[in-house]
Amino acid sequence: MMCGGCLSLLYILFLLFNGEFAVCLPDSNPNQDASTPEQVSCLAGKPVRSIDSLYLGSEDQQNSLRLEFQLSEITSNLSSFELRTRDPEGVIFYGDIGEDNWFVLGVRQKKLEVQMSNSNGQMVLSKWGPEISDGKWKKVAVDSSINTIEVRMDGELVVKLTHHVNAQLMPVTASKLVIILGDLPVGRNLQLIRPLKTALDGCMRNWAWVKRHTEGLENAMETDENRRCFEKEEPGSFFPSQSYAIMRPNLFQSQDQELCCRGLSLQWQKGSCFKVALLQKRGIQVFQAPKDQSWKLSIRVDFRFPEDGVLLALRSEENVTLFLVRLDWQKRVVSVTFFDKLTGSVMLPVDLCPSHWQFVDIQFSVNTLFIKTAETMSFWDIQPTDFQALQDKWTDPTSEIYIGGVPGSEGPHFSGCLKITLQAEAVDLDMAHYKHPYVRSHSCPVGI
Repeated sequence: MMCGGCLSLLYILFLLFNGEFAVCLPDSNPNQDASTPEQVSCLAGKPVRSIDSLYLGSEDQQNSLRLEFQLSEITSNLSSFELRTRDPEGVIFYGDIGEDNWFVLGVRQKKLEVQMSNSNGQMVLSKWGPEISDGKWKKVAVDSSINTIEVRMDGELVVKLTHHVNAQLMPVTASKLVIILGDLPVGRNLQLIRPLKTALDGCMRNWAWVKRHTEGLENAMETDENRRCFEKEEPGSFFPSQSYAIMRPNLFQSQDQELCCRGLSLQWQKGSCFKVALLQKRGIQVFQAPKDQSWKLSIRVDFRFPEDGVLLALRSEENVTLFLVRLDWQKRVVSVTFFDKLTGSVMLPVDLCPSHWQFVDIQFSVNTLFIKTAETMSFWDIQPTDFQALQDKWTDPTSEIYIGGVPGSEGPHFSGCLKITLQAEAVDLDMAHYKHPYVRSHSCPVGI
């Protein structure tokens, strides 16, 4: 015979009942300002990994964080944990007691979101409560009683679901509760009402899942150090050893053209930069392309706790490297290779502090390569034909931007923290065509 607590979990927590939903949404607090990075002393040591906080954001679906509990052994409806994240969107956890009866707690636009499905249909409650993605630890609790489900953050009621149970309940066929952290189930065509980016760059600690033992989570941290969060983190992206990401340059093309238009006092029209001729012919405006239209490629790379390696590269579909930016931290040199020719390099001061952010600005224009750091700037001549080939490949949808390394060639991979800006737009690694499972898109460790 199934215990009363299990029936409550079965029919309440995941809404396995016949009835209607009523939703009570408490007023949310004003948005909190995101925390600003703190200045780290150069005497600070290397980043330290925590022994008790679990990293959720791995996209390694072969080693997902999966928990299973027999319903006959569950005596509590309460699950709670502390969460720290700067990621604006992702899955915190998924749970089900059968494929048609599931529950998802996630983050969208830095606030909590609930999606669920059962025999009565699906529902979504999006962006409620104060911001959770501010990089501070928050306590989240999901609880149920006779006819309600409550989600609380730091003790504040964020969402309250009230249901009305029909007299005749559906028969119970499920035997276990499945919980997956930081991901959705693999191999199932799960249709969310509003799709979520699955991997949440976030950390979890002090968890209690329906008051049952969770040795699998502790084992994951013991066997793979990448599953352990860092004690202190700040905004940025972290690349562990041998990792990299791939992006498409067409993500930044509309920005190119809009900047061009603003610089030439022109109008943005139908995906191109046009000059308004202020002519009318049969009542239709006529547009003419400006003859002096110019294009430049601007790159900024900020890095911290670096190890030697490739920072950024652009490659064509034919595996031709158009440009490559490499850091030699031991020699304190940043070099730029353009069409397999070492075109330019700058020296970094030998007394640079590895725990402080450093930067390099790079710009390709028709005849010139420009490189700038905080201490120096230099110019090199480049061939206009090479520059035209660069522009053509930048607009080619088959070209790829490699961040952190190029697999199989081009020297070692970078390891450390990165912030990259392309064409005046911050790179969001969540938009990557490919990303190594343990690249952290929104968090960077701080030495202690």
